[in-house]
Amino acid sequence: LVSGKSLFQLYFERLIRLKRLVARHQQMRGGAKASRAEVHVAVYVMTNHLNHDTIVSYVKGHGCFGIPPSDVTFFTSESKPLSDASGRLLLGSPSSLVQAPVGNGAFFEATMEAGVLA
Repeated sequence: LVSGKSLFQLYFERLIRLKRLVARHQQMRGGAKASRAEVHVAVYVMTNHLNHDTIVSYVKGHGCFGIPPSDVTFFTSESKPLSDASGRLLLGSPSSLVQAPVGNGAFFEATMEAGVLA
């Protein structure tokens, strides 16, 4: 990116801006009591078995880009065997199948399996 920022940093910075806007709105509507209430935005980061450790280390290594670590949850999506255009499963070796993460299409299923959204 031209800014030199990662997509994670841009995303987390937008969430911080959202938190500030919500806090300002609460102050305008609720007075002194609302001005003391801290705004929390839950952040769910779906990874896969190939990149989980790298992503967690990167985000945590950058202090979650200003979001409280207790508001950030990492979870992995499952992987499924790959097949060719004929439907035959692809072998990674004589005794294992090639697997790939299922991706965003299984977001809600992955959150349920990880116990993130019960």
